[in-house]
Amino acid sequence: MKHFFTALLAGCLLPGALRAQLLSAPPATQTTNLAAHSAPQPAGLGSQRQVHLRQALASAAGTRAYRDTVRARFGRLLGPLPLKAKFKAVVVGTVPQTGYRVERVIYESLPRHRITANLYVPDGAGQFPAVLLLGAADAAGKAAVATQQTAGLLARHGLVVLVADPICQGERRQLTDAEGQPLVAEAAAERHLLNAGASLLGTSTAAAELWDNVRGLDYLLTRPEVNPERLGCLGQGEGASRAAWLAGYDERVRVAALSGYHAADCGPVPGLEGAGLTAADWPIMVAPRPLLLAAGPHAAAASAQPSIYQELQPVYAALGEAGQIGELPGAVEADAARLQREAVAQWLRRQLAGDQQAVGGGEEAVLPEKALRCTLTGQVNTTFGDEQDLAQRHLLLAREWAARRRQLRPAELTAAVRQQLGLPTAEPAVSVEWQPGAAAGLRAGVIRRPNQEPLSVWVARPANGAAPSKVVLWLSDRGRQALADSAALLPAYRRQGWAVVLADLRGLGSAQPVSGPGSDTKSPAQLALAAGEPLLAAHVADVLALLRLVEQEPDWRAAPLEIHAAGWAAPAALHAAVLTPAVARLELYQGLPSFQLLLEQPVAPAPYALVLPGVLRRYDLPDLAALLGPRRLVVHRRAEQ
Repeated sequence: MKHFFTALLAGCLLPGALRAQLLSAPPATQTTNLAAHSAPQPAGLGSQRQVHLRQALASAAGTRAYRDTVRARFGRLLGPLPLKAKFKAVVVGTVPQTGYRVERVIYESLPRHRITANLYVPDGAGQFPAVLLLGAADAAGKAAVATQQTAGLLARHGLVVLVADPICQGERRQLTDAEGQPLVAEAAAERHLLNAGASLLGTSTAAAELWDNVRGLDYLLTRPEVNPERLGCLGQGEGASRAAWLAGYDERVRVAALSGYHAADCGPVPGLEGAGLTAADWPIMVAPRPLLLAAGPHAAAASAQPSIYQELQPVYAALGEAGQIGELPGAVEADAARLQREAVAQWLRRQLAGDQQAVGGGEEAVLPEKALRCTLTGQVNTTFGDEQDLAQRHLLLAREWAARRRQLRPAELTAAVRQQLGLPTAEPAVSVEWQPGAAAGLRAGVIRRPNQEPLSVWVARPANGAAPSKVVLWLSDRGRQALADSAALLPAYRRQGWAVVLADLRGLGSAQPVSGPGSDTKSPAQLALAAGEPLLAAHVADVLALLRLVEQEPDWRAAPLEIHAAGWAAPAALHAAVLTPAVARLELYQGLPSFQLLLEQPVAPAPYALVLPGVLRRYDLPDLAALLGPRRLVVHRRAEQ
């Protein structure tokens, strides 16, 4: 792990300008375009990254420096990892098999946070090479058929294999009821929800998974059967990304095999794109240690692998280790999965045991899940009364920070908000193109602003045509059309001589993408977060642009300015009001009362639309509300009319 910390100094081998480009990230709110984030980006995209890599490949020193900056940027994305506590492990049972045994093991990754695992130990005496096997996203976890077959094959050919349940799989579902039943049907959706909560704390489920795997290596090194100088890891499917993270982070991993790796599986890493990284960079972190890319059974991986392998070849060549990178293309035979398992096993055997022993001998035995179960109930959450799942750990940390967080003076808090959102110290001017075609009584326009996508706006002026006695900016997650269609809202405002501004913030109302803000899968809000451009920060930028429009209207400047906001739009309005003293009054309807509530209710819908990475280190929404005070802030429990 030494190189992961020294990588922070990696830029010393690069030219100054290139070093600055590689180690810097763009502001959080730079051009948040939901259309651009509606689908994952394929491998190799990103012209700046390609230029940097080509420049680095000109020399071994430049290539090492590029690799080290990848490690450093990845480390910053992960955030601080825990300190290692005293290791606690217990073997709860053993299942004899032909040529090896399977031990059922429980150990702690963190105090009161347990990992259930199976250890496959070959028959015979002496120390064996060992492999940490990271399986695909199968709900069965360590008991998945393909995982068992691979582990048994490796063990039968003289390798100790540790297979642990990843979070949200097997016996480690994190969001369960009192009977251990999952509160979220799909493990992937559960992981996304946990990742949203982790992001509020400046970390991710990727960091939690990496730490679990580091502790898996620690466990292997406690075993007398394991040769500590011959450790490898093998990742299958989604586990291939996690294997690349681990091998890139921890130098105890001497060799790595990635089966089914493809760059579209970028994993839950907020800020990935914003840090100038793609998933094609993960294998580069491993260089020049031996690395095998195996196509795996999935078509996406098989089609993406050649480009990844072609990108890695010159990296290994520049480091003088061209022979250390290998490729195993997809097979077309009927028993392709078995043949590929055997080929991967033979490669690992050659790298770790130093021989060319043939690997094969038929299909491995597959045991029922209960035979491999480590806990009494089938879930750590219900077997151990003191177990702390990730959601609980997130909430405890948030409460600890809240208790220790210093109350900021108004100027300090507004500065913290600007820094959190990545906003400039002064709002840029906006221009408006007024257009025909709005509903009756409304004027339609498009706001243009630097480095942001256009924002459509509707304006209703007082019915008598005079200068308004009040200006109200109305924002709702139901959309501006619902407000415009209200028979009571706009006519009443206009009769009172008020001007009303209506707009849909990005991802809300008519600006809502197909997947919608309520999606718990890879929605544009989640992908924008991965790009380092949180949707909530984009919402605040939208509100500030609307306020700038009001400020630029000559006959509106003397009128009191209010913001009324409902639902998902409310947090953005609160942030904007704190940054804009001209807002005389803010009325919120059924908005999120605190970021911490997302941790208290981790299965709430659409968390990614409300996430600001690491915000709870600085402030929570009640801190902003207190700054406004009751004279400027009114909170309604009811929905907007």
